[in-house]
Order: sequence, then C-alpha cells, then structure tokens
Amino acid sequence: MTTKATLIVATIAMLVTGSALQAETVDTRIGKLEFTHSFADGYPTDATVEKLFNEMDFQRAAQAYIWSIPLVSMAQWQYFHEQELGAKNGQAVFLESYKDKLGGLTYNPTTPYVLPFMDLAEGPWVVVMPEAGGRTRIQLAQDRSWQGMVCPVLMIGRIRWQTIPDG
Repeated sequence: MTTKATLIVATIAMLVTGSALQAETVDTRIGKLEFTHSFADGYPTDATVEKLFNEMDFQRAAQAYIWSIPLVSMAQWQYFHEQELGAKNGQAVFLESYKDKLGGLTYNPTTPYVLPFMDLAEGPWVVVMPEAGGRTRIQLAQDRSWQGMVCPVLMIGRIRWQTIPDG
C-alpha cells in the first residue's frame, strides 16, 4: 500500500472514530445530561453525576414525605384524643360535630366517629357493643398506625371483638 493510500485510510479511520467518541448530551426532564462519549459507550460527566444524585435525593425526600402522611395523621389523632380530650388508653371518644373533629387531619366531616386508641403493650383488648335495636348497622374498622385496615367488620346486632398484640 502506498503512503498516500495509508494516509487516506488513517484519516478516514480517525474521522469515524472521532465522531463515534464525541461527547453526547441528552435532554431529560431534569435538564441536560452530558456523557464523555456516546450515551451507550460513554460515562456521565462529573456535573451529570452530581445532578443525578441530587435528583435521587429529591425523589427519596418526596417519597419519605408521602409515606409519612398516614403515620403523622394518626399520631395527630392520638395526640388530640389523649391531650385535648383527655381520653385514656382504650377509652372511646364520640366525635360527631364538625367542631369535634378539628383536631384530626383526615376526618370526614359528615361521619360520626367513636374512636378508642388502644396500646396493646398493656395486653389484649375486648370490645363489646350491645345490640343497637332494630336493624341498626354498625361498622367497626380497626386500623394500624399507618392507617392500613387490619380488618373491616360490618355487622347488624351485637359485636364482640378481641384485639391481641403481636407475638
């Protein structure tokens, strides 16, 4: 191969290789992300790495906030129940009016509530509700602190319900 042909082949190879290894910028919803070569073959630049870690931190903070809402709401209910209304462990409080429900975060303003907070560290609890007469329907729901329902019960008549601590 002649020197001229070798130079032409080398020049073409450098042009092809150079264009394939050029830095690439990808537009995303969090801004431009830059890579040392192509997106598939390169590495993120330091600025891109920092931007991605900041985005992950933001996402984790948003998830922590969202996941804490039920627990914070239930803690506020319990605080209001015990501190403002003076209820003791297992003592039910009847909340009927809009004003009665101002201390809770997620109360339905048109639903009457009979709420006890039970600390099962003191042992199991038994709830006995006498028959209300007629065909009165009573809905009993037991929630955990994360507002996940343990089990709903819809009964007509007398109710006897036992709650036992884990373990």
